[in-house]
Amino acid sequence: MTRYKLLFLCILCSLVLTNSCKRDELIITETDYPKDIAYIMLTKCATKNCHTTEGYDGNHGHGGHGDDEAAHGLDLSSWAKMFEGSHHTGAAVIPFRADFSSLMYFVNSYPDLGQIDEPRMPLDKPALTRDEVIKLKEWINAGAPDAKGNVKFSGNPNRKKYYVINQGCRVVTVFDAETNLPMRYIDIADATEQTTSPHQVRVSPDGQYWYTCYIGGSYVKRYRTTDDMYDGKIFVGNANWNTMAFTPDSKFLFVVDWAPGGGGKVKKCDLTSMLVIDSTQLSDSPHGSCVSPDGKFVYITATGGNYVYKIDVDSLSKPASYEYVDFNGMGPTPSNQYNPHEMLYSADGTKYYVTCQGNNNVGDLSVKVFNASNDVLITSVTLPSGAFEMSISQTRNLMFVSSYEPTTLFPHGQVMVIDLASNTFVTGIETGTQPHGIQVDDAAGLVYVANRNVSSATPPHHSSLCGGTNGSLVLINLNTLQLEEHEAILSRDPYFISIRY
Repeated sequence: MTRYKLLFLCILCSLVLTNSCKRDELIITETDYPKDIAYIMLTKCATKNCHTTEGYDGNHGHGGHGDDEAAHGLDLSSWAKMFEGSHHTGAAVIPFRADFSSLMYFVNSYPDLGQIDEPRMPLDKPALTRDEVIKLKEWINAGAPDAKGNVKFSGNPNRKKYYVINQGCRVVTVFDAETNLPMRYIDIADATEQTTSPHQVRVSPDGQYWYTCYIGGSYVKRYRTTDDMYDGKIFVGNANWNTMAFTPDSKFLFVVDWAPGGGGKVKKCDLTSMLVIDSTQLSDSPHGSCVSPDGKFVYITATGGNYVYKIDVDSLSKPASYEYVDFNGMGPTPSNQYNPHEMLYSADGTKYYVTCQGNNNVGDLSVKVFNASNDVLITSVTLPSGAFEMSISQTRNLMFVSSYEPTTLFPHGQVMVIDLASNTFVTGIETGTQPHGIQVDDAAGLVYVANRNVSSATPPHHSSLCGGTNGSLVLINLNTLQLEEHEAILSRDPYFISIRY
């Protein structure tokens, strides 16, 4: 009898092991993850009441561990689901960049393998082994391909996307405009440029390239929009290069040096030869820049004055030919009343607008509206706080203006809405801490807003790779003027946005 019992137990164990192997094989074969990654994801992450389709119920709940809040809206039950990201934090995995993939921060327990964030995942279960963490890291750095070798967001050189420059980490975040998810992080400073601060990213009017300029840097750099690869640089000399403006034909670029408390420089760059071909010195801390739609004049705001420079694009080094557009009819003079930040033309080219941020939220807080044909001030739209960047919706005839000066009404900052038909302030929208970069996308019905969060007033979902705290990107619905249920946590200090259509 004992012998039969022993035989029965052996058969039972064999069946259990066989079924177990079949279950493991089922997990591995019936998934779009590569087999070795599938085992980790489906047995350690996408488990009951966690990052599964069932655990993430999609209803934005706020209950226990088995709801959307606990899983942070992230479904890891498949490769395709993983790349839908989370409506709370955006993308968890960035192809080719494990160092910017928040998934790695939470599953890693080994300081030498990268950043570690709390709470450690899997929650209340044994940590991933060192080999498992290395395997995930190597997979992401190889592009995080699916079982067939496909890399997400690849293979479409004409993809609509937008770019966010991150001052604190010296990278540009590339967003896929269809999903509004970060799809790539591009390093824009080498080992010799670690003291620079990238300040602006702009896509050229022809959509072929995007360019970056740097505070404390010596170059303007160019990258292709088809694959976001580095394409060349222009030596402009070391200075605080803040803004760039293109001629409409994308042949020339003006780059502006903002020198606090005094003068500054402007240089004209030939984008065919990638050389500086003209330059000049300007007074009163030049900053914002814009080229007229006819390509004849470059306008530059004087942040330490009451005026805007108007310069013939071919006469940069001829100061005697400069024109000045002042705000109060007193002629160009130094002033701390206005601090004009940026300038923008209307879509039809009949008007242009200048944002004034004032001095520490006092003084002239407004957007000034000028007649483009004669440079006469039409009106000033008084605002509740200082104005920074702006973007126009042609479909709604609205202007959206970023501001993060502290006020009683908007302690974290706001995006202010102006009705361009009546030139009146409509409302303020709280978008997060210190909103700055802003771009309207009429086709998508959205406004993209980059919240800098350099004051750390908003605790981030996870730590910043470069110290400090993360910023974020949020969306405003153009029709409702309300925030969408979507937020992407970004690298440190997202500052400026530019769209490639």
